Amino acid sequence: MLESYGPGYRFYSFGTDHQLDLFEAFLEQLDSESGKIQAVWCECPSNPLLRTANLDRIRALANRYDFPVVVDDTIGSWANVDVFDVADIVITSLTKSFNGYADVLAGSMILNPNSSYYTIFQKAFHASYTNNLFLDDAIRLEQNSRDFLRRAAILNETAEFLVENIRPLVLDAESVVSAVYYPKLCWSKNNYDRRMRPATDDFVPGYGYLFSIEFKSVSSAAAFLDNLDVYKGPSIGANITLALPYVQMVLQKEKQWASTHGLAETIVRISVGLEDKGGLLQKIMIAMQAAEQIM
Repeated sequence: MLESYGPGYRFYSFGTDHQLDLFEAFLEQLDSESGKIQAVWCECPSNPLLRTANLDRIRALANRYDFPVVVDDTIGSWANVDVFDVADIVITSLTKSFNGYADVLAGSMILNPNSSYYTIFQKAFHASYTNNLFLDDAIRLEQNSRDFLRRAAILNETAEFLVENIRPLVLDAESVVSAVYYPKLCWSKNNYDRRMRPATDDFVPGYGYLFSIEFKSVSSAAAFLDNLDVYKGPSIGANITLALPYVQMVLQKEKQWASTHGLAETIVRISVGLEDKGGLLQKIMIAMQAAEQIM
């Protein structure tokens, strides 16, 4: 949208400290020219590589150079992360794990009342926002969300269990797997951990329902996906496990561009569901065996 209809954008896709250094230098230059940016948009964590930028540093830069921070917490989910201490606006796809049953399309945008931009944003929303959410969809969404925390706990546990069992393949030179992406394994784990909610008697936060597997070749990735006995599709956070060849589906015409941002065309993204975790692991390992035959 910003590229097509706005002033353009700068994409710091890796979210590393080095890239934040470059971003800060850009802000300093812009400030010296009496310019400023519209906003920073980021995810907690990112899709599909599950990285989390240093949001505390971004917040400090926002305070210094006067711009709002918009954070999408869909993948982390409200159950696991709280980004209100760093975000002026929090956006979430309610279609995903909050709903869980994959039968409603909805989203939310929450204005932080402690933000210096709150009054400005509130006036803009009152002037232009129209609530187009269908009443029956709203009712279904509320009903589906009643067991959100129960489902979130299962999704957290299952994803972590699967990742811990797949992870050793990365260290095996004979394996078809070159990397596993998951917030707990990422170099940015500490950034994610700083956003995690405190544990309570009702819920212990975790690292979410999403992880990605990068294969050493397109053929092995294809064999894995073809033999993985789960549903295939682009959504995430559903009660059923969904697998997606991310770059092949989402960035088919932009593979070269994607590769410059760390997105290999051999990535298979997996959104775990509520199925038995042992059964899911068995399905994954059967698919791995098929992929190894290609090697």
